[in-house]
Amino acid sequence: MKKIKIILAILRAGGGIIILEIINRVFDYIYYPIAVYRFSFGKAFVILFVTALILNFILLITYNYLKKDIFGFEKVKLIQEHKNGFWAKVFSMGRIPSIIFLSWYDPFMATVFMSKKSFYVSRLDYLYLFLTTFMGHTLWFIFWSPLKLF
Repeated sequence: MKKIKIILAILRAGGGIIILEIINRVFDYIYYPIAVYRFSFGKAFVILFVTALILNFILLITYNYLKKDIFGFEKVKLIQEHKNGFWAKVFSMGRIPSIIFLSWYDPFMATVFMSKKSFYVSRLDYLYLFLTTFMGHTLWFIFWSPLKLF
């Protein structure tokens, strides 16, 4: 019975991660470059930021409502303790560089990383979400903005 619960937990986390990765890839590599190329800098920046903020807000509400780690982000807090691997190198750079990198990689992950409690969203976490989304969005915008040169 315990093995079945473990398998179901893995499937739940895996399903959430797969869905999240599909959304992230479509947003980052299809929607983002099209919006940057099509609109002016200012308009594209605002449209993309608002869209990213709404998507991340939906994730935060889902995370808070389900009280389960379906996206696998609580594991990020545990990974800090490991000495090997990619994420261990990121976290060894210090808290601020880690937050900047996580904001670029996934603002919602950075919010969960900074959150004091697991599966509980405080008002401060909403501020973290806004700031990490803005920071990550700005970095992605800088990455894609050369498209305007063509």
